Order: sequence, then C-alpha cells, then structure tokens
Amino acid sequence: MKKLLVLILCVCGLTAYAQEKQGPFQFEPSVVMAGQPVTLSYNSALTPLAGSQTITGVIYLCDGDDWRADDLNMVKRDSVWVATYQVPEKCVLLACKFYGDNGEWDSGPLMGQYGVFVSKLVDGEAKSQQGAYIHWGLLRSKSFDYFAVPGFSKEDAQIDDNVLQMWVGYEYRFFPESRETLSYYAAKNLNKNGSGEQNHLFEQDIEYILGLEAPAELSLIRVAEIYKDMMKNEEKAKEVEALILERFPDGILARDKAIWAVYMEREPEAKLQLLEDMLRRFPQEKFPVPQTDLSRSFYGRIFWSSMQDRIVNKKDYKLLHELLPFVPYSALAEYYYRVVQLQLKHGMVTYEQVRPHADAIWAEIQKRAERGEDRYYNSRARFSPRQWREQVKWDTRGYAITHGKVLYETGAYAEGLEVMESVKDFFGGKVSDFNETYAQLLAANGYDQLVIPFLESSIAHDAATPEMIATLEKDFRKKNPSGDFEVYLNGLRSADHVAEFEQHLLASLIDQDIEPFVLEDMNGKTVDMSKLKGKVIVLDFWATWCSPCKAAMPGMKMAVERYAENPDVAFYFISTCENDKNFKTTVPKFIKEKNYPFEVLYDVSPDGKGNGLYYNKYKINGIPHKMIIDQKGKLRWSSNGYFGNPLELANEISFLVDYLLKEENR
Repeated sequence: MKKLLVLILCVCGLTAYAQEKQGPFQFEPSVVMAGQPVTLSYNSALTPLAGSQTITGVIYLCDGDDWRADDLNMVKRDSVWVATYQVPEKCVLLACKFYGDNGEWDSGPLMGQYGVFVSKLVDGEAKSQQGAYIHWGLLRSKSFDYFAVPGFSKEDAQIDDNVLQMWVGYEYRFFPESRETLSYYAAKNLNKNGSGEQNHLFEQDIEYILGLEAPAELSLIRVAEIYKDMMKNEEKAKEVEALILERFPDGILARDKAIWAVYMEREPEAKLQLLEDMLRRFPQEKFPVPQTDLSRSFYGRIFWSSMQDRIVNKKDYKLLHELLPFVPYSALAEYYYRVVQLQLKHGMVTYEQVRPHADAIWAEIQKRAERGEDRYYNSRARFSPRQWREQVKWDTRGYAITHGKVLYETGAYAEGLEVMESVKDFFGGKVSDFNETYAQLLAANGYDQLVIPFLESSIAHDAATPEMIATLEKDFRKKNPSGDFEVYLNGLRSADHVAEFEQHLLASLIDQDIEPFVLEDMNGKTVDMSKLKGKVIVLDFWATWCSPCKAAMPGMKMAVERYAENPDVAFYFISTCENDKNFKTTVPKFIKEKNYPFEVLYDVSPDGKGNGLYYNKYKINGIPHKMIIDQKGKLRWSSNGYFGNPLELANEISFLVDYLLKEENR
C-alpha cells in the first residue's frame, strides 16, 4: 500500500507540482500537446540556483524509445526565466534541466522533477502516449538512468528499483503493446532484483514478441539478449539470432558480425578490405545510433586499426582523406594523435608535410561539432547542440595546441590564433605548451602590445617555457639595462600560488635511507654516491624512448643552469631501461643534439648487463622519476611523472634544493 501511494504521488507530481503557482517550474498550457508550442517558466530564486545571474536550460525529449536533447532559449522576465519551445510531433515525454553560473544544475526534487507527459488527442481527449510511463521511471532510476538521460536526477531525487518496476507496471497496464519495444528494460530491472524465479515473466514477454506478425529487428535482438544474458540459455539465443539474420540479412545483427570480422582480422590489407566492404554493405546513414553493446564498443576501434599500415608504414594518406567522413567522432581524436602529434613528436614528418592531413582531420572534427552529438562517441549520454560543441572543444583542447603550432610553423597565423582562442578558457594560462604557441601567434598577428602582459601572466602560474622566459628577458634588458631579471621574474609569481606550491612540496619531503649508487658516466668514469656526501644530489631517471622524460628536460635544464656555479649541488641524469642495445651511442648523440648540459650515468651493472640496475633497487615504478638526496646521503624527495610545465618543474627542484641547502645550516 505504501509503494502504491508513492507511485500515485509520483504520477501526480508530473503535473501538479509543476503547475503550482508558488512552485519554481511551470508549463503553459498545463496540458502539453505533441506538435504544439509550450512555454516553460523557471523561477530560479526558489531553487538551488538562486543567486545565479544567468540561467541556461536543456530540454530532453523522449519519442517513446529514445531520448535527445535540445537547448532552451531562456529569457528573463521580471524574476522568472522563460522559454517557448515547439514540441515535436513524435514526443511522449519531456524533461528540463537548468544550469547556473558555476556549472551548478537543477532538475527538481524527488516529488517535483521538471518533467511532463506529452499528450495526443484520442477521440477528442488528451491522452498520454506509449512509452511515457516506463521512460519517466528510467529517467530517474538509480540503476538504469543510462537507458534514458544519465545523470538527469541528483542522488536524493532518484527512485529505487521497486518504484521503477511500478512504472513498468503502469506502462504495461495502459499500453500492453509496449512489450515489444520496452520489455528489455523491464527484464533488466527484474534480473537485477529478482530471486531467480523470474524466468517465467521473461518467457511471457518473449512469447508475446515472437508471436507478432512482424516484430522489429531490435526487438528480436533484445529477445536474444534476454535469453543469453539473463536466462543463460545460449541455445535459444542462437536460434533467435539465426531468425534475425534470415529476416534481416543487412540489418543490425549482420552489421555487428561484419564489425567483429573487421576487428578480429590481423592481416592489414585483408582488414582494410573488410572495412571497405562493411561500409558499402551497411551505409552509415542507416545506423546513426549504436543499438548493441558490440557496436558501441568496437565500431570506433576498427577504423584506425584498419588504416594504420597504409598510413604509418606505407605513407599512403589517400585512404585517410577518403574515409574521414565515415570515421566516427570517437575515433577522430586518435587519428589526429597518430597522424599528427605522434609523427611530429618523433620527428617522422615536418610541419609542412603533416599540414594537409592535420587540416583535413581538424576540419572534420569541426564539422562534427556543428552536426550535433555523435552517439557512437557516448551512446549513453545526451548532449544538446550547445553542450556538444563545448564537449568537442574540451575533448580536442590538447590537439588544438598542436594544431595551432602546425598553423604557426606553416605561416597560417590568423587561422592558428583562431584555433587557440577557441580553447583558451580551458587552460586559464596554466599550461606552458599552450602559452608558448599562443604568445607566438599573438606576435605573428601583430598584437605585440599583448605579448609581454600575457607572458607575465604565464609566469604567475609557473607555466612558461625557456623560450618564453628568453623573450621576457630580452624585453626586460631593453627596458632595464641594469635591472635584476631574476628579481623581476620571481616578482611575477602569484603569492597565493607560491604559498600553495611551497606548502605542497614541504609536505612531500621524506627522510629515508638509500643505497649509494655506483655508476659509469658517458666517458667511462665511475661516479660513487658515497663520495658525494656534503652535496645535495638531484637524480633524474629517464630513457630515450620515454616522451615525458624528454618533455621534462627543458625544465631540468633550467634547474641545472641555476646551480651551475654551486659546488654543493650535483645533477645526474640516469639513463635507465633503454631498449636499444646501442644505447651508449644513442644516448650521447641525443644529449649532444639537444645541447643539454647534463651529466649522464648509465644504469647498468659493472659487467655492462642488467639495464635498470638502480631503477629496480630503488623500486621505481615508471619514468621520468626524480629523486633528491641531502648532504647526509638521505633520500628526501621522490617523484614520478611530468605534468607539462618546464618553469614549474625548475621552480620545484630549485625550492627543494634551496630548502635542503639551508636546512644543513640551521
């Protein structure tokens, strides 16, 4: 009885709460009709968004089987935000979510969420439609909201599985024909919470679907999934799959099998041929939404794996340009990374060589941003057009830095600045790679008056490269020939940032025994740590194959140069875990090419074997890895990884070294 009361209250809440004059959310007219306009009013002062200066809204629309999202054009009238929206003809349920200034959002409390059944006229009377009841339950479900709009409700406004099952009961009561398309959701809920005796309920739905004159393919696929995943009856599942392939030879299941065949093929040319055959047989426009777990998981993976041999090994980019329109958005980022970023990083191509391919991939990404959400990207999420554009920017913000650099290096300055401006807010001046390229593009576009202020703001966050500092120093020397550049530079750092930065480093200090290393340098000279007592020793474990290790070296170079005249500080760059047997040739060559003033030691045993000797003894887990040892031979700091800002790394090492030097004298 208690559950029934909850259900009745929930049904009433769909209209009564929304229309309460004192409530925050209202519809006009009170009965929302498919194909007709509706005005939505939201009084944010009565909600968790009170105080927000701007309100944006997203409306979620259910057609009875699937959901999509759209933007609401919110306009403030007095103290209420209002939007008028044309409800689609095919719409059974709508719900709204509102966002405030700081990303906070509101979709209503448990007994008054901002949703309403959409009616249609039946014999002159407005009636709710098939699919509305079960989807109203799914939308707010703790366990199964991913079948509707994931994350629509806050946790305290979600319903449990028992209440969801009551909504299923309502759906079946008013619309028995819903069993064909919606029984899968009911089965998932029963399977999660059933006692193991629910198979007879599954059989009832299956019997209904198989007894239809022409059940839809997706309905039959779901029958097969119920047999296989919930009833553990593989034989019956295979029987249904055979029926599906017979009735729908070019349908969803046949396409899934073609996708799997491409994924499993290992021979490059055969794999590529299977991909092309699959795209011809199953035109993408026929399958805009992934409807099975296999297509969700594997469709995006088969494109690059099918083309990488042609592109990477044979340098044949023709197919790349031909197939780009068919590549799902989820795979385009991988294309940019492998075709552009990775090849540039390893010196496999020049900026001029890679520019045509970078432009093509980037242009395709921008097309997808305007086209609307790609459900192969995240089939469970629902993005409005505005949200999708922002999501694409967020996803590709790192590639935007690379693309801006490509455009800068090839003379496309205006285009490069436009790309960088589009993602500038994501970085907040705290990423040195972005800052360097952005400053270069400002100068190249003639905005000289903006360059130095921008560089100075970058120093505030320790987000600068050696090149940026060199530009600042040149400007400083010109304006202040006798000034102290280091004092100027340190004065640019944010006091709050410095305080937090130093507090974090002090908290990371340790005091542990460490076995003294004995290793050879590049000249064959032995370096014995036990003979270095009285010095602060900085160790950097790295390898020539390690991209983050090499990315960190400009920052380490800055640190080395700061202590070049200090005999109480020693830096050693320990080449470890090298996979090139000729590393004693390749390592010195790399150091010389980069003009690094580094003292390199080889992490091998005295007999020349055991590459990774102290890497293993010190139980290091991944490189780059940095250690600082104090004057007494104690390990005081140990840190793994590199986070992308050369100046921050140099300041980090400098602060710790200075602290230990002063500690000895305290």
